[in-house]
Amino acid sequence: MTEINDNNNCFTHAIYHGRDEEEFTRLVRDTPIEEIITSVQKRVEEDGQWCIDNDRVGDNEDKMRQMMEWVSREVNIRQCVNWILDKEPAADRTVDFVCRDLSNASKSLG
Repeated sequence: MTEINDNNNCFTHAIYHGRDEEEFTRLVRDTPIEEIITSVQKRVEEDGQWCIDNDRVGDNEDKMRQMMEWVSREVNIRQCVNWILDKEPAADRTVDFVCRDLSNASKSLG
């Protein structure tokens, strides 16, 4: 497992480099949806908990947990993957992209 830091955490606002484990660099179009769902849910738990444990959320742990729950929902992951597969250039979108795209969307939760 790559060591998690601000630059590869899907929830932080740092310059994003992504995670380089094979699990996250796989192309969406070549990866079964069930594997994408499992990888995204695993990543959300790791990155979100890292933010909480490393004081990146201040007194907003409840908000972070809301974001984690939303990103982990299978329906949201499927919707993101379907959107990617319907767009050009879907060929270069990775599982890491799904994680980051969903985490960015979760930041607008009220």
